[in-house]
Amino acid sequence: MLLDYAPFPRNRIAAKKSLLLTACFFILFVFIPQNAYPEDSPLAPHLLKPEAYSETYHLVLELEENVHIQIQLAITNIGIGDQFSMCRALFIDEKETWNDERVFDRSGWEYKPPGDLKIGNCLISAKEKSISIVAEVDNLNVDVQLSRGFRPVKPPGHLIEAGKHFFDLQILMPWSPAEVRFDLRGQAERSINGYGSMYRFWVTAWPADLARQWVRVFALDNDGAFILMSHYPPKKDLAATGSVWIPGAPGPVALDSMHMEINSAGNKTLSIMSSKTISRLSLQKELYRHAPLENLGFLGSIIRVFIGNWVTRTYRALLEIEGHDGPIPAVVEITSDESGRPAKKGL
Repeated sequence: MLLDYAPFPRNRIAAKKSLLLTACFFILFVFIPQNAYPEDSPLAPHLLKPEAYSETYHLVLELEENVHIQIQLAITNIGIGDQFSMCRALFIDEKETWNDERVFDRSGWEYKPPGDLKIGNCLISAKEKSISIVAEVDNLNVDVQLSRGFRPVKPPGHLIEAGKHFFDLQILMPWSPAEVRFDLRGQAERSINGYGSMYRFWVTAWPADLARQWVRVFALDNDGAFILMSHYPPKKDLAATGSVWIPGAPGPVALDSMHMEINSAGNKTLSIMSSKTISRLSLQKELYRHAPLENLGFLGSIIRVFIGNWVTRTYRALLEIEGHDGPIPAVVEITSDESGRPAKKGL
């Protein structure tokens, strides 16, 4: 699906800069950042100086009618100038998929303490016991009400260091009931319920310096959240590290092991071990393939030479957790460099 760059500058040089900025945003969509921020201000941007600095606030929604929505707000120094911002929304149901984003310069976003972050027409507004998120992009408007406030947790393995640079993760709110109103491409507004999970990441390193592959899993239902945040380190043959949050557990624990099994019929099962609990994910079908650099023609081909072609594949899956009722519907995201460079072992 081609991305819509309607709000970008009309002249060709400015347009190329905007395309480059957008591509880099999505390449870093998966990378997750650190320790410096005030614990009582989970929305306050760090505004760090490195060129690779990027900071993202990410909401994942699993809803009735098999609807899956993601909303991202981000700030970055990547590109020409500093503190650009972006709002992106991804909508998936059984009939269609829609992905769109808007990119803004420094004048396009603002943070108002203690709990309002606005980027373009997208807003996160946090209160003590609730969070509101609004995303307005081309042909998709989403209004989310979460009935729980932030509960920041730093999971095991949250910090990845690459020389003087790093990546770090904080789960802002692991699980909350969600009420969602949305309209897609001018259709009648719909209201559905479900569950949401929200995390924040910030990074000052380039993708290949952090990992050779990233794997994230979200399963949200009445019993709580299953959240896997993991990556394979850049060095070949090193095992995956990260964290797992099991429904009903007080917090995340370290990932012990993870591997993919493929049977004779080609069916894929992801096995996860954490704190002596075995979880298995049966991948059902690929929902969406996000490959931003492939949409940029010649410019994208030049960028891929230097940083690779980082692609995120989103899958629907069924999750079974040892000792829990199941199976539970889940979403799996795997991000890898698909540039054709010599493969480094991952899933």
